[in-house]
Amino acid sequence: MESEEKETPKILLDDKLMAAINKYLDTSGYAIWTIDKYRAGIRHLFDKFNYLDKPRCKYILNRPNPNQKALLNLIIKAAADSDLEIPTINVSKTKTKQREPPKITYTIDDVKNMISCLKTDRDKLIFKCLFSIGAGLRISEVIKMQWGNFNWKIWIKNTSEYGNFTIRKTKRTHTFSVPVPPEIMQSLYDYGVAVNCPTEMFFLGEGIGFKRIPKDSDEYVFKFEINEPDYFYKKNEPDRWNKIYVQKVYNHIYYNILTKNLKSYLGHNLRLHALRHTRATQLINEGVDISIVSKLLGHRSITTTMIYLDMTSKQQANAIKGIEIT
Repeated sequence: MESEEKETPKILLDDKLMAAINKYLDTSGYAIWTIDKYRAGIRHLFDKFNYLDKPRCKYILNRPNPNQKALLNLIIKAAADSDLEIPTINVSKTKTKQREPPKITYTIDDVKNMISCLKTDRDKLIFKCLFSIGAGLRISEVIKMQWGNFNWKIWIKNTSEYGNFTIRKTKRTHTFSVPVPPEIMQSLYDYGVAVNCPTEMFFLGEGIGFKRIPKDSDEYVFKFEINEPDYFYKKNEPDRWNKIYVQKVYNHIYYNILTKNLKSYLGHNLRLHALRHTRATQLINEGVDISIVSKLLGHRSITTTMIYLDMTSKQQANAIKGIEIT
């Protein structure tokens, strides 16, 4: 009796799946450039293959482009979102790619010049917060910054001391606090007064009296002129609303602040995360212990922070190139 060949599970790359992917991307809330990148990658897969099986998935995952895994995950999520039944193909990468150091960082003078290129005090303050709070913030953490995230009642007693900013539900869904330079705290305080943020009276002590400070509220510090996501999501699916809101604000910042004001100075578009890389590298170069930098960045593992050590080693090597021993 002849043995029957076991059929290999296949994901058909047909029109139904393409329609599901496009529908998923249209409602994903991803950045415009991220959607364009995903669409281009998906088109390439559909043009090259008419189906995916285990060998092909393994081949795709082992390509040098790190976005290949994201494309496969996108196909699975889009199919599930449209209730399309596709087979499960279990495959793991055979090669592990070491995480590379960030390719672009800037000098402190570069950062100062970028800030000077911005048109409004609000935009300059956003940049200062991104760079100077902790070891540098993610742009999403600045967008979601609320007046209640700061320790105003403690800082107002001695405004020459560092303040404190609590970051809630970060990229890794944990909460931690980072120090805020007194100059940034003062600038935020002055900005709050200027924009009539929610305030309350706080008693400083006998002989001193009361001081009006920002109220412990969930109102965002920075407001933007954007079309906010549907109120239905805000009421019934607040996490989804927040994700879409952050993406809309990020698009606004990218096109209306960065591209219009900084591209001519830099000669290229600024990736805001490079400010965080710059700040972390600066701290390590100044001798701050890497475990402290890791906590300031909110990294769960110090191995993630180790990439900045690789950066500083390369910078040190470049610094001595051409210096001869005589």
